[in-house]
Amino acid sequence: MSERFPSYDQMDKAYRKGYVRPCIDGIRRGSAKCRAYCHYEEHPGFLTKKLIRKQRCIEKDCDYFAPKPAREKVKKHEPYNRSADILEFSNAVLKDAEGIKALRAEQSPKGEWIVGYAAVARYELKGYEEKISRLAGETVRLKDLNYSYENAAKILFSD
Repeated sequence: MSERFPSYDQMDKAYRKGYVRPCIDGIRRGSAKCRAYCHYEEHPGFLTKKLIRKQRCIEKDCDYFAPKPAREKVKKHEPYNRSADILEFSNAVLKDAEGIKALRAEQSPKGEWIVGYAAVARYELKGYEEKISRLAGETVRLKDLNYSYENAAKILFSD
């Protein structure tokens, strides 16, 4: 692109008053469809993808061709994952008891959290439930996922 011509952004700002832009074929199109601007004096105007292919602007390495600059897409924030926090709290409290590990956390329709765990033995978990509930600020219930001893051992000691 020659320095003697304005950029695509400058031309876009000149037409900013409305949504439509005049294309080189005489048709006015929405600004979202416009991909470039042509400064050639015989047909100045905006170009769509089809017009760019038809005119072969890129193939000819045209000096009058001003492409639309690429815009960075704004990343959407990941939704907050409360179940990951509950799982983290549960494993932090349960690390005192050997042979047990929290694997998943789901919220029940009642609003309490059900934390599924794997264990190689049976435990009295009421005290642990209370500690996790205090830490999380919500009611947490622990539920045995009933893995066999071999499978529970694989899960617990694979790390």
